[in-house]
Parts: sequence; C-alpha cells; structure tokens
Amino acid sequence: MTNPAPRTLAEIRKAVRRPTQSVELLLDGELAERIERLERELERARRTDELSNAPDHAPAIQAEIDGLYEQAEAARQTFTFQALPHRVYQRLRTEHPPTPEQLAQAREKDGDEPAFDPDTFAPALVAAMCTAPAGTAAEWAELWDTLSDGHVTTLFTTALAAQFQVPDLAPKATTG
Repeated sequence: MTNPAPRTLAEIRKAVRRPTQSVELLLDGELAERIERLERELERARRTDELSNAPDHAPAIQAEIDGLYEQAEAARQTFTFQALPHRVYQRLRTEHPPTPEQLAQAREKDGDEPAFDPDTFAPALVAAMCTAPAGTAAEWAELWDTLSDGHVTTLFTTALAAQFQVPDLAPKATTG
C-alpha cells in the first residue's frame, strides 16, 4: 500500500465530511404496549389451545399482532443527525448557559457545574443537527413538547454521539 501524497490544509478542509448518526423511533408508544400485552396473551392461548378441544384462539391473536406490527412500521420515524463544526457547537452551547438554579443544585451536590442548560440546549442542538426530517427551530420546540422523556433523551444522545464521533474504519484483515 502506498502512502498518499501530503495534503494541504485547504485540501483537508475540502475533504472533511462531518459524522452522522441515525436513530429510529416508534412514535406510537401505545402500539408497543398493545403488542407486548397480546404476545403474552398469545403464549397463554397457545398453551390453552394445545390442551383444549375448543376452536383455537391463538391464530386470531397472532393475526391481530401482525396487524399491529404493520401499524408500528408506519409509525416509525428515522432521525438523522450530522455533527456541527466545532465553533458552531461551542457557540450553541454558550447560548444556553445553565440557570442559577442548576448551578446551585450542582454546588449542593458537590458536583461539576453543568456546561449548559439541558432544558434549552438539548432541543436546540437536535434542531441544529437534524438533517432529516427537516424542521425549523419552532417546529422542533413544538415537537419537543409532545415527545416523552425517552424520545427526547434518545434524540439528544444520538445527536451528541454524532457530534463527538471520530470516524474510523478498522483495518480489514488480509489473508496471504
């Protein structure tokens, strides 16, 4: 393998493609609960059907589960985040400083002072980094108010993972 010719900083800057991360969310949490409940019911029905001469109940429950899985597929949304340039990320962070209450709580717990206000920084970061689906900051704020803590935590941690990812490929094993 030959070493590539040295690059200039201008060439390096042109070659940079910031990392991306994607996450898929099931937007309808009620579907997940219904499917889990029906899957438990299905196991009981299968055991009962094996022991009973009555018409089987398991096939109807399985058909209902299959229909709910189809609904769940339609209720999935993939969110894709692209890392921000370092200075843009730092500026965004400083635009959302911790509140005096958050600083006081950290001091009471003898913990590190937070670098930002998670209540305002998290939705702003997600809005700034999300490349798909596209939306304005106002639209993201409205969505943020609709989502569960699990949803917003997943979106925020995925955005952070993209921001702090250092892309690398493991060398492929060669056989010889």
